Amino acid sequence: MNDFPPVSLFARAGETFVPTSATPGPWSPAVCHGGAVAALMAHLLEEASSPGFESLSFNLDFLRPVPTAPLEARVRPLRQGRRIHLIEGELTASGVVVARATLLRFRAGETAMEPRSHHSDAPPPDAPRDFAFHDAVRHGAGHRQFMASGIEVRVPGGDTFVGARTGWFRLLLPVLPGAATSPMVRVAAAADHGSGLGSLALPSEARRITYANADLAIHLSRPAAGEWVRVEAASRWTAGRSGLTNSVISDADGPLGAGQQIVAIEYASVAAEPHRVTIAAAS
Repeated sequence: MNDFPPVSLFARAGETFVPTSATPGPWSPAVCHGGAVAALMAHLLEEASSPGFESLSFNLDFLRPVPTAPLEARVRPLRQGRRIHLIEGELTASGVVVARATLLRFRAGETAMEPRSHHSDAPPPDAPRDFAFHDAVRHGAGHRQFMASGIEVRVPGGDTFVGARTGWFRLLLPVLPGAATSPMVRVAAAADHGSGLGSLALPSEARRITYANADLAIHLSRPAAGEWVRVEAASRWTAGRSGLTNSVISDADGPLGAGQQIVAIEYASVAAEPHRVTIAAAS
């Protein structure tokens, strides 16, 4: 990927989408970060819909690691009604399906009804300026990656992302050259980080435990406003098999929805060999 500095997360090459140097995850330059994949899928599914609709539900399954190699997309509408659009799509690499997604969109209507909620709609108690920039390249495996190159990550203190619980995120690049960045694309790119923010791995387990989210589910009550998205994550892990991360998604105005991720966990009974690279957060 000799495209530094990249102008987008992905580039079009005929019928394929080529990941740029802003897409890798922290574990390998050969594998895309889940947030970059989520942003691409949300963008492509929205492209297949019509103007005047708002994206409020997005579901993504990671079937295999998504390589930083040319990807093909198949997208098709499942329902295109007057008020609701449902679109599905899949990504393939070398003919193998690596991810599947669905997007549910609603037509925004005119109404005199005031918003109602059982929850507090107060703005978050913090702002991006209150948190420090997290230099993922310096803290990661040494290669350029989505965290820092494709998305700005701010967490308390700035030094520790894994287990930080709360972070602010701002996409730095469009999904494709010249493409507008929609609210759902911003949310999808940020929400994928919930499993890392909500990690329950202890520092002493750095060579024993690996975990990766196998999916991402997002449900919103309204579209996100502004560039910044806040994710506050909490997890429950079973004994070395799987876990569940729940995230509260907000913007500067207040809470707007929730994210969920199933996390696949592997825990070795003895420390791994020194050369082993631990997956700090597999998307």
